[in-house]
Amino acid sequence: QAMNIKPCEICKGTRFQKLGTLCSNMKIMGPQFSVGICEIVACSDCGFVFNRYESGEQSSFDDYYLSTSKTMIYYEMYPELVADSYFLHIFNNIQGYITQKSRILDVAGGYGELAQLLVKKGFQDVTVLEWKPECVQAIRNAGIAAIEGNLLRLDIEQEKYDLIICSHTLEHFVDINTAMEKLREMVKPNGYVYLEVPDLYRYSELERAPYHFLTYEHVCHFSEVTLHNLSARFGFQMMYLNKYVKCNDYPCLCAMLQPTSLHAELSRDAESTSCMLDYLRKCEETIAAVTKPLEESQVPLILWGIGASTAQLLNGNFDRCNVIQLVDSNPARQGLSFQVGDRMLQIEDPSCVENREAIIFILSTAYKISIERSIRSYGYQNETVAL
Repeated sequence: QAMNIKPCEICKGTRFQKLGTLCSNMKIMGPQFSVGICEIVACSDCGFVFNRYESGEQSSFDDYYLSTSKTMIYYEMYPELVADSYFLHIFNNIQGYITQKSRILDVAGGYGELAQLLVKKGFQDVTVLEWKPECVQAIRNAGIAAIEGNLLRLDIEQEKYDLIICSHTLEHFVDINTAMEKLREMVKPNGYVYLEVPDLYRYSELERAPYHFLTYEHVCHFSEVTLHNLSARFGFQMMYLNKYVKCNDYPCLCAMLQPTSLHAELSRDAESTSCMLDYLRKCEETIAAVTKPLEESQVPLILWGIGASTAQLLNGNFDRCNVIQLVDSNPARQGLSFQVGDRMLQIEDPSCVENREAIIFILSTAYKISIERSIRSYGYQNETVAL
């Protein structure tokens, strides 16, 4: 099948090296997507690593974020001290570049958790740009100004901003080109853009569940070099670039950009490709340690919990096991097909499990406890394993 080959968003190069497959059926993301594969590729010219979708356009993601995806509430996900320290870290990174009267925009600011901290710190002109109606409502309920909209589709006629915060947002865009152009248009000539993104160079350093850093929502995999290239390409100069580990579990890069008329050359990122390949190899080895005995015994296996964060486990990792069934409780996923070894299997409802001798392999580490509970609530006594 022909891939939709668009030029590299950073250097406009048209030659790419495939590093791995992330998903064989993007419909797992939801009804906004069509059947198609997603590959991880590197631009042969500048070295930028990103996900390339056979059929996932920016509009599919826009609809997905509007209706299907869950927006994280940091104070529910993490202990209060951890969430506090994350938002304070952003505050510390930006405070030297703004005054209390600065016009500040937080792009895709979720439920307004950072905006509330800034208001508490005395900043008087804070606005959140958010796409999801329930987030917009929560922000306004907290007494903070919100613009309901999507950065890529925004009509930019309003007054420009002194500081635009784009924290853990840029990596979600297929069209980072458009995103960067919009940021450039919306910031004052002497204003700043604060960027925070995951750091590809350090994916392998943190011990996390396999493919933890390769969620389908993260389209772009940034490094220090690609961030420098990105800022140069769109007319920004970089004031600083720092490393940070967010909430103890996510390696990040934090950069402050300012518009410039100076022209800077792009440089080649020689490390991103090898870092991504190392990370993919590490993930495969972690899974192989658990699947090897299952391959040797050929015991029947039921894979349970096939969702947007676990479908990448199906890319070859279980091909030599005796997988007889795929199960997920989400009706939107039931009926979707995946190739496992030489079998084409459809995701079925949990009530369809018949083989009582099969081992149930729980794919989701995040929902492991609730899946285990669910298995027992159906009265299944099958042995379970997990990563």
